[in-house]
Amino acid sequence: MIYDVHAHYIPKNFSDFMGDRFPTRVGVPVKRGIARHPVSDSPQDIQGRLELMDAAGVEKQVLSPNHPPYLPDEKECVTAIQMLNDGYTELAHRYPQRIASYVMLPLPHIDAALKEMERGLDQLGCVGVNMHIICLNRSAAETEFEPIYAEMNRRGAVLFVHPSGTGICSPFIVDYGYRAAVGTSLEDATFVLHMIAKQIPHRYPNIKFIVPHLGGPVPMLLNRLDKQGQSQSGHPSLAEAPSVTAKKFWYDTV
Repeated sequence: MIYDVHAHYIPKNFSDFMGDRFPTRVGVPVKRGIARHPVSDSPQDIQGRLELMDAAGVEKQVLSPNHPPYLPDEKECVTAIQMLNDGYTELAHRYPQRIASYVMLPLPHIDAALKEMERGLDQLGCVGVNMHIICLNRSAAETEFEPIYAEMNRRGAVLFVHPSGTGICSPFIVDYGYRAAVGTSLEDATFVLHMIAKQIPHRYPNIKFIVPHLGGPVPMLLNRLDKQGQSQSGHPSLAEAPSVTAKKFWYDTV
């Protein structure tokens, strides 16, 4: 049985509400990128999604957005997130044997995010939580997000993270045209590194983390992390070796 835990879906009402604030626009022709694929809620795209799943031998997909739907205004952010979660739930209820979804959170608004997590997991039937690695140019490992991890840990939740498409907020990546080709993998790696630095998997051991794109370059850095990452100039007070923490994550193969 193959489950696709990294599958994107963009309802049109959400796309229309977000406009240019969400890079992938439903109904806007593009030559390249994810919007060429069946990601919208049109009947044609839904049928195309199921046909591609059948062709690949995928029995079930777990839906999430390909870019962060985060907005600085709390009311707008909650509206956008609930459009996503309700749209995902509607498709999952229509195809319960083929589709499931994570619950998206209206970050960086912590209280609202905790309420939406409760709604998603307890009422909508979501199978886990989705967060993007960078939230309005801040790492998802920042201390302000600790209540989110504490609640996921209490619930023993699955957390699927995804790059935000910022090129790790670096002109060294963005200005040279590698935001998508390389920046996404570097975001994946920085998430793992920030989790190690903040010891979040060690402190919240009940969360089941899924990191996309094989974790970027992390697998090639484990030895260096153990030998240099725990040095006096790095993180000498870690409770466990970085490679031990890194091996606690699940890594998808997309």
